[in-house]
Amino acid sequence: MPVVPSLEVEKYLDFKDMTAYLRDVGKAAPHLVRVFSIGKSREGRPLLVAEVTNRNLKKGREKPGLWIDGGHQGWHLLGSMACLELLRFLVSGHGRDEFLTDLVDHHVFYIAPRLAPDEMEVCLTS
Repeated sequence: MPVVPSLEVEKYLDFKDMTAYLRDVGKAAPHLVRVFSIGKSREGRPLLVAEVTNRNLKKGREKPGLWIDGGHQGWHLLGSMACLELLRFLVSGHGRDEFLTDLVDHHVFYIAPRLAPDEMEVCLTS
């Protein structure tokens, strides 16, 4: 059972902190989480996605999948945080909760918490 880092919920995470959180969860559960980029923003920030599935059973492409994203526009801060909380919930529940374990073992979740990182940085810093 992975020990997943807690998610700071007292404030919205900026891009640097969000990226660090995604990478920390990936390091905590490398058999469940793979973080990768699907492109870059206009200002060059990577558009990160966390693939969540039990890769010890089958690869993600071999399972039914679900795409979940947030942060489409700069002021959509809550959606971005909801994606990170879902990531934390799925990974921390694996091996502890029968339903979540079955869900992550037999499905793949693609979680993209921030699709407009440049706009969100402006919103968070101004």
